[in-house]
Amino acid sequence: MSESQQLHVIIIGAGVIGACTTYFLSKNPSCKVTVIEKTDIACGASGKSGGFLALDWNDHSEYLKPFSQASFQLHQELAKELDGASQYGYRAIDTYSIVFDRKSDTFSKKKDLLEWVNKDAVRSIEQIGTLETTAQLHPEFFTRKLIEEAKRTERVDVRIGQGVARLIYENSKDVRGVVLDDGTEIRGDRVVVCMGPWSKDLPLPYDTIRIKGSHVHSIVLQPQDRIPGHALFTTIMHESKIFEPEVYPRSDGTVYICGASDQEPLPKSADQVIVNPKSIEDLTNQAELISSKLSRENSEVIRRQACYLPISEETNAPLIGPHPRYENLYLATGHSFWGILNSPITGKMMSEWLLDGKVSCVSEAVAEYFMPS
Repeated sequence: MSESQQLHVIIIGAGVIGACTTYFLSKNPSCKVTVIEKTDIACGASGKSGGFLALDWNDHSEYLKPFSQASFQLHQELAKELDGASQYGYRAIDTYSIVFDRKSDTFSKKKDLLEWVNKDAVRSIEQIGTLETTAQLHPEFFTRKLIEEAKRTERVDVRIGQGVARLIYENSKDVRGVVLDDGTEIRGDRVVVCMGPWSKDLPLPYDTIRIKGSHVHSIVLQPQDRIPGHALFTTIMHESKIFEPEVYPRSDGTVYICGASDQEPLPKSADQVIVNPKSIEDLTNQAELISSKLSRENSEVIRRQACYLPISEETNAPLIGPHPRYENLYLATGHSFWGILNSPITGKMMSEWLLDGKVSCVSEAVAEYFMPS
């Protein structure tokens, strides 16, 4: 097929949503893709989140249930296809909810279930995920692997270092490309916004994309001892305060911990995200309360980081599909803390929207639920 006959899709943003969309589009020889990224691949939440995956944690929702379950299954398929275990740390894990309270009069009879935590402070412990229902991956490595594989087709061009200043319109509502910050014009047949919390900054003639960012912190520890593959959702009662950090030991021997959030405003780009030293100190202190193996004495903090989770102000659910007021403009953004989990199904849905004009990988009702309004 000649280049002039190919559908040219421009994707703004090289986070996990943009990467998954690019990957699924790259499988079709009738499509070529240009990815525009201002800062770097996986420079936001896609590179700094925990990478936790759950099969059934959205089963309370009629529409999120089939959406997330389909994505969990796609993660399993991708891990086989791309050798996820070695390439991006994919593995099944056990998951626990655990309450720590040194002042409690009653302690859990199950405290020996996890040998590596501070058992003298465990008030309660419950298994909430099994090897069949929960898993993890390293989100940055996953995102980069998808882009790498897509580029192998030679139908994908990734441009890093320039953001999108504005869109190109054939008329006021028919989008036909983008203008980069340096004035370069790139014309295409479709434009997809995968800009996470920065989606709101894309200038549109008549409205804005209603996405906000939630500023959260995390640390990565390198402990002296290897920690088993147990994800922990914790509640820590300490000095009349309650903390709820999440703990994800990774297959490379490191331990990721997150939980400190604040109201820091969204900066202009991902390379300007502020890391609050107090939030890092809080997470480091909480790590010691969870396990002596994660103490300053027995582990080293190797990454101190922060990112913004993209949250839809319209529905609190992701926005996936064609923009209702502009032709050839599509949205795939607002995935909040389930962005890594739901990225494959989002990418597959977007590829179907772009190539077929309809979605078949989920039901019509589910696809309609996520459509921007």
